[in-house]
Amino acid sequence: MFRPARRVLRRAARTYSSEAVLLSSTRAGPSTRRWNHPSQPDNNNGNSNNNNNAEDEYISDKEWEMRTGCAMDILQQTLPTFFSSGLAATNYHLPLHMDTILGTDASFGHREGNPKEAGNNSKGIYARSVRLEYTPPVALPAPFPRALHIEGLPLYVASSVFVRTTLNALYTDLAVNMHKVQLKEGKKARNKNGDAERSVENIKKWERKRAITIGLLVSGIARLGLSSERAEWDVTSTYTFCPRTGLIVLHTVNGIQPAPSETVYAAFQSTLSALSGGLGRGPAGGKGVLSAVREPHHGNKS
Repeated sequence: MFRPARRVLRRAARTYSSEAVLLSSTRAGPSTRRWNHPSQPDNNNGNSNNNNNAEDEYISDKEWEMRTGCAMDILQQTLPTFFSSGLAATNYHLPLHMDTILGTDASFGHREGNPKEAGNNSKGIYARSVRLEYTPPVALPAPFPRALHIEGLPLYVASSVFVRTTLNALYTDLAVNMHKVQLKEGKKARNKNGDAERSVENIKKWERKRAITIGLLVSGIARLGLSSERAEWDVTSTYTFCPRTGLIVLHTVNGIQPAPSETVYAAFQSTLSALSGGLGRGPAGGKGVLSAVREPHHGNKS
């Protein structure tokens, strides 16, 4: 990556970090790694919360099928417009914003501007504890961990905004084409007679296993490049649904070709470090664990 491009990337990261931190009125120290929403139960005092109970509730088979089906439809319809509209999480296809995440509604998903139209899917498709995972094909130098992950809806949304903001700063005419959709489901348990077993235990263990793998081809023209040739990245991700709630609990990035450079990881961790401090004591709508936020490696790679 050219040095001018590195400066643009760092500037975009700093700009987004500043805007995100302003959304919270209280900033914790940079060492903050985990936080609890004020409405969440504290494991040390035994308090309970209705919002948590609602999200963790074991929903019916019909509702689970509808919720996961709706989520898969939303992903397929909105991911191709990610760089223009942002991350969407409801059947209204409206983008998630940090002010919504930091609001008093822990379920985050009401339709802004027209709450009367909110329906059963208004709470969104992501769990508050959603986890994002990516293992680079080549191990990063210390102190980066081998596998990178973030946990919690606020950081998940922040990571999506970082990707969108940074690539829009570095590239023009960004396009996303979906070239692969693969559904993975668990097999139904069968009894001795070969019939599908419908016991609650088997439903939990076998039927409610669902994940969707999506392949995206991302392309754009470098703003600072000397050529008008389009740069391309092939990104494959798997979204795994919770067997109890039907919400997305795990987003695994299976691969990015070509893989991002070390500069990208350093800028990413810098942005999320600043953001995690800004969200440290605010109503973040969930807890967040940022294992990949370390001091950046000061090497010569770009």
